[in-house]
Amino acid sequence: MAEDKVLLSQLFDQEIYLIKDNEKGDYGSLEKENKSEVEEKQIPYQGSNTSGVIVLTTANPTSEELELLDKILNSVNLSIEEVALISYSQEFEDKISMLSDLASSKIISFGFTSGKSRLLDIQTKYSPSSIDNRLVIITDSLSEINSDKELKRKLWNCLKEVF
Repeated sequence: MAEDKVLLSQLFDQEIYLIKDNEKGDYGSLEKENKSEVEEKQIPYQGSNTSGVIVLTTANPTSEELELLDKILNSVNLSIEEVALISYSQEFEDKISMLSDLASSKIISFGFTSGKSRLLDIQTKYSPSSIDNRLVIITDSLSEINSDKELKRKLWNCLKEVF
C-alpha cells in the first residue's frame, strides 16, 4: 500500500482519495508525506536550469572559483541562475546515475569525471563529445583553469565550438 501511495503521489499533484474496500465506504486521504522521499532521489542543484545546461563544480567552490565561473558563463551569454549548478560531493556521487534524468542539452564538468555515469565517462578534456543527445565538455577544475592561461584558452576554444 505504501508503494502505491508513492507512485500515485508522483503521478498526481492534486489531492487524491483512496476508496477502501469496506462496507462503510470510508475514504482515506492520500497524504503527500512521501513526496519528500521522491524529491530526495533527485540530484540537488542551484539555479533554474532554464538554459538546459548542467555545470558541475567542486564541492563548496571558493568565491574566486565562482567569480571565474560567472565570467565563463557570461562569455557564452549565460548566468549562474540559468544553469543547473551541481557541486559534486558524496551526496552527488551516490546519485550520479540520475544525472541523465535532468533535462539538459549540454553538460560542462569542471574537474569531475566518473565511470558511474555514461555521460561523464570521457577521456579527452576540452573536446566536446556527444553522448545521449547531449554535448558534454570535461575540463580541469576551476582552480586549475584560473591559474593557467593555456587552460583558459583551451576552454574558450571549446566553448566557442559548443555555444
